[in-house]
Amino acid sequence: MENKQMQASELNGTVTHEYRTEVGDFVQFIGMSAEGDVLYTREEYVMRVSTSTEEIEHPQEGSL
Repeated sequence: MENKQMQASELNGTVTHEYRTEVGDFVQFIGMSAEGDVLYTREEYVMRVSTSTEEIEHPQEGSL
């Protein structure tokens, strides 16, 4: 599990700190005020995409 403190930002005039934690297949973000109150949480799921190429057989001319 990886935990990183993100750059401080402003939310409705309140200074917040965002923490990022990787948990299994998703990443959780927790926004906290300078006083330590949790302001928000959100999860993001990583989308893994794989591609494969397969040869397509083309019919020969004159055959159906």
